[in-house]
Amino acid sequence: MMPDYDQIATIYDSLTKLVFGNSLERAKKTDLDCLKAGDKVLIVGGGTGSVLEYIDQFGTKMEVDYIELSGKMLGQARKRKIKYLSINFFEKDVFSHYEQGYDAVITHFFLDQFDELQGEKLVMHMVSLLRPSGLLLNTDFVETSRLWDQWLLTLMYYFFRMTSRLGKVQLIDYKSIFLKNGLILLRSTRIRSNVVAEVFKRQ
Repeated sequence: MMPDYDQIATIYDSLTKLVFGNSLERAKKTDLDCLKAGDKVLIVGGGTGSVLEYIDQFGTKMEVDYIELSGKMLGQARKRKIKYLSINFFEKDVFSHYEQGYDAVITHFFLDQFDELQGEKLVMHMVSLLRPSGLLLNTDFVETSRLWDQWLLTLMYYFFRMTSRLGKVQLIDYKSIFLKNGLILLRSTRIRSNVVAEVFKRQ
């Protein structure tokens, strides 16, 4: 069962800022310079849509397909003031999305919801949607030895289990899954001890 974030959609951004400061939003911005004018972009599990504003700030026209399973999260994303992007909003599961030929697929703090088996199936599906040489921009939580950040992650996931039906979370080494499924790593940036932003390219 997928988590249901409808109950916390209106407070989600404030909540993450309270817990992590601006680091998660900074992480979302990190690799967007890889996008270029005219790109066809798929955003998976985009939540409240702050990434749309960050991309729009480049001032270039792009076509964006935006997938979010939570209707209320999607409603928040629709309210964003966007000038340059042409956006198609989809309230559905990414596994039911089959359009191909994307120049870039963006996953921000999305893959950490899945176990290894589901995650590998998801990666294979997303890779199939990319055109040859297309990019996958992934930003997510990773294991850390820093006790404070371990505690913050534990607290966050406990809250989501109570409010959003999030299952038990075990952080997966997605880098190895990406590499195994025909992607090569172009860039890796550590934002904080437990957050990494990475860019992969389909061969």
